[in-house]
Amino acid sequence: MTAQRPEQPTPDYVPAHNLLNGKVVVVTAAAGAGIGASVVRRVLEEGASAVVLGDTHERRLAEAQEELSGEFGADRVRSLVCDVTNEEQVKAPRRRGRRVRWRRHHDQQCGARWHRLRA
Repeated sequence: MTAQRPEQPTPDYVPAHNLLNGKVVVVTAAAGAGIGASVVRRVLEEGASAVVLGDTHERRLAEAQEELSGEFGADRVRSLVCDVTNEEQVKAPRRRGRRVRWRRHHDQQCGARWHRLRA
């Protein structure tokens, strides 16, 4: 027989600590309702100056950009249709970032791997 655990209270939402002030973050698989979307929201709460959303679902990507732009400001949210199984498409946000001279990149590939890029 499996022991029943007592119900635990839901912890309070952790307030932002401005850990990403002035940073630009690229998040792939960001247009749904899963981890990628949660990462985007938290990154914006942590003060990132811009987030580039990447996903293969163009319609959901546009909807996510519209919603987040309304909440956090259109100047902080950008989108790019991107399939992480295609290396050229994965490189596109990095090239785009260098073109506008973003100083530092944090690249979050949900469902693939986590890594940090330095320009």
